[in-house]
Amino acid sequence: MANINEFKSRLKGGGARANQFKVTMPFPGYSSVGGETSDLSFLCTATGIPGQDIPMVSVNFRGRQLKLAGDSRTFGSWNMTILNDTDFKIYRAFERWMNGINNITDNEGLTILMIIKLMVLLTT
Repeated sequence: MANINEFKSRLKGGGARANQFKVTMPFPGYSSVGGETSDLSFLCTATGIPGQDIPMVSVNFRGRQLKLAGDSRTFGSWNMTILNDTDFKIYRAFERWMNGINNITDNEGLTILMIIKLMVLLTT
């Protein structure tokens, strides 16, 4: 019969906790002035991994419908809570990033090729 000490010894590091992780996100070169990535790692207080939705596709096979995973995966929104300091460095970096994608004053921004390169950069 297991006892509490044996149970505790199997939880390495006290077990995984949903509130203990580090967010490190590289900002694109045009949006970072310096230090935003390291500041974000310490000042991000809450976030979660976005959900995924894989649609179902029905395929007829030998008189039955097979339910298979589709090929158009969609991701949910990624929300995070960040503590701001008085210089708003992280906030301004996100602002520059958004303006680079699509500036609200002149409706211009990155070309599709630049966006693809940024997506590759962020996923590697």
